[in-house]
Order: sequence, then structure tokens, then C-alpha cells
Amino acid sequence: GVNLIITVDNGVTAVEQVKRANALGVDVIITDHHVLPIKPPAAFALVHSTELCGAGVAWRLCYDFVQKFKPEYKNEILEKLELAAIATIADLVPLNGACRSIVKFGLEKLNKTLRPGLQALIRASNINGPIGTYEIGHIIAPRINAMGRIEHGLDSLRLICAKNKDQAERLARLLAKTNTRRQDLTSGAITSALDLVDTTQLIGVVAHNQWHEGVIGLVASRLVEAHHKPMIVISRGETFSKGSARSIPGFNIIEAIRTSSEFLVDAGGHPMAAGFTIETKHIEAFSKKINVYAQTIITEEILEPVIEIECALEKEDVKMQNLKFVQELAPYGVGNPEPVFITRNMLVEDLTTVGNGQHLKLQVAGLGAIYFNKGNLQASIRPGYQIDLVYLINEDRYNGGLQLKVRDLEVKN
Repeated sequence: GVNLIITVDNGVTAVEQVKRANALGVDVIITDHHVLPIKPPAAFALVHSTELCGAGVAWRLCYDFVQKFKPEYKNEILEKLELAAIATIADLVPLNGACRSIVKFGLEKLNKTLRPGLQALIRASNINGPIGTYEIGHIIAPRINAMGRIEHGLDSLRLICAKNKDQAERLARLLAKTNTRRQDLTSGAITSALDLVDTTQLIGVVAHNQWHEGVIGLVASRLVEAHHKPMIVISRGETFSKGSARSIPGFNIIEAIRTSSEFLVDAGGHPMAAGFTIETKHIEAFSKKINVYAQTIITEEILEPVIEIECALEKEDVKMQNLKFVQELAPYGVGNPEPVFITRNMLVEDLTTVGNGQHLKLQVAGLGAIYFNKGNLQASIRPGYQIDLVYLINEDRYNGGLQLKVRDLEVKN
């Protein structure tokens, strides 16, 4: 009896699927934000914008529908901005224009949410204090996404829609447990992927039959951090393999992937992130061709990592008053990054590593600082050294006061 399908965050490449639905007498309305192919599907309607995330496009369709046909539900649709905000941050779309508005007002809704599922998830995540882009991007969204990555996303949907507190608590625990499994799978895949990267390639392409396809996007992101070049990670299957790609500013990864479309079953994504299915026998040929294409686009300037520094601060200017000023310009994220500062000749008073030696923790000029994934630097720094520090100013919610999140440092001794 179904005669209408509305897609969310997918569908712009579903030419054959829409054709099949139409043949069965089913109309399809596509809502999506992925880059349009040359010939999109023959859908009843295509609601599309690359300036929002997929859930943002869907929310906007609902908002316009309510405005025109059901104005009495306006407040209800505005409450759902909390969901659109979570999705916008999780999907790493630029936080400017309409996306910034969705997140700014959505965070206000989220911090007062009445949804039992979100309340339970916040408790299970041990979040203390207000919820901002960091809490969503690093704590809440990974738990929601973990189900779809390695189990099934339906339980995350059940949590969000839960009306019963006990059900919400049970599902929140399930999401946390699944996320821990996801972290273990990701950690193992990253370790092996780092060893497989051919540093002579302009685009790193690595494949393995033991990598879970639900975590390869996370692995690709970690490889980009390590090498500052576009990375493609493939979960190798017997006949077909799944690939996930992440890029760097200045290189359109979905455009690059589509230049090798003869090897692909399907592909979709954005300039900075994409996914595809490939016949396993074509992986090597695909790797060679996409790297030939990269030679025509990628320059040394693109490969040079750049940190945009807002301004230099004196040691005495790193204080709570200036943190509060920085916080007034939130929400921060992709497209609206937190301001980065530099302070020169800071005295190292103490240092250690945390997270099983993974992260470097510093005490500099009376301030605590953390440098993630740089525990290996401990051997080259000693108390009493002077360093130039590039950092973000953050609040230390556990110990009070300020904490610096280090982006780069240079030892002066």
C-alpha cells in the first residue's frame, strides 16, 4: 500500500532504484546534500542543497511543509532543531550560514531537551556542564553512529524516539557498549593501516580484509591527520570491497574518485569525504589511476599543513576573561574554527604522558596543556626548556581554570 518514499541524506545517485520504484507505482522524493551526479534520478521531487547536512535538508523540508500546511505544529518542528544540530556537527559540514543557525539554536534546544533518550545518552556519557559542539562531535555523535557502523542503526533511532525512561537507559548503555567495541576495532585497524601506507603516493590507498567496513572512514581520517594527504581506506571483500576516503583542503576527493568510475559499482560524497563500492579485482588499477589524476591537481602548497593563527598572546593574556570572549563567538566547528593563538618562550615546568603514553601533558607557565597523539615528544622535552606554543584556550571542566589544547610546539633549547 505504500506509494511514496522520502529519502534522507541519500538518493542523488540512486538512478536504478528510483526507476524501479516508479515502475512499481511508488513516487520518490529525494532529500540529500551529496554532490549531484551529471544525471540525477528521475524522482518526483529533488530537495537538495550542499550548504546543509542531509538531516538539515530534511528538517528544512519539514519546516516549510509545516509553515504552509500545518502552522499549528511550528513549535514542535522548532524543537527538532536539536536533532538537526547533532547531525550537522556529526557530519562535519561548515558551521556558517544556515548551518550555523541550525547549530546555534539547536544547541539551545538540546541543553533543555525533554527527550528521554537524549537525556539518558547524556547521563551515560558522563557529560558535566553545557553541551557544545565538542560534546556532540566527540562524545554523543560517536555513540549514536557506532550502532550503524558495526551493528544496526535502528537502536540509535529507538533511543532518540524513546518515550520510556527505562527503555532509554537500556538503549543508552547499549550504545556506550557498542561504541567501546567500535573504538577497539578502529584502534586495531589504524595500527595496521599506518604500516601499510606508501608514503610515495600522493593519495594513500590501503586495503585489508580484516578491517570492518563500519570504521574505515574513521581510519581514513586518522591517516589524513598523520600524513596530511588524501587517504582512501578499503575493506577488502572476496568479490566487492567498500572504500572510504577523506581529503585535505584544496583537493576534491569525490571528483577524483569519479574519474575512475569504470572500476566502481557506486560512489558518493563531498569534496572532503566520500564512500564507494569497488570490485576487489580492480583495487590496484584504481589506486594507480587515481594517483595519476592526483599528479595533475595536487601541488606542494596543498600538501603543506598550515595552522591559521589568530594572533600572538603574552603569557599574562592567557586568562579566563579572554576565554569567555572566545566563547561568545561559538558555536565553533568546520568552517568556523576556534581561534588559535601562539605564545612564545613559555617555560616547561613539568610534563608526562597520559592515555597509555599516547598523549603529552604539559605544565607551562602555570597552565595545564594537552597535546593529543603526541606522547612520543616526551623524549625531546625536559622541565626547564623554553617552547613556543600554538594552542586553543579551553576550560578545564574537571579541575577548573584553563586548559590549553596544543596544536603545535617548537622547542627553543
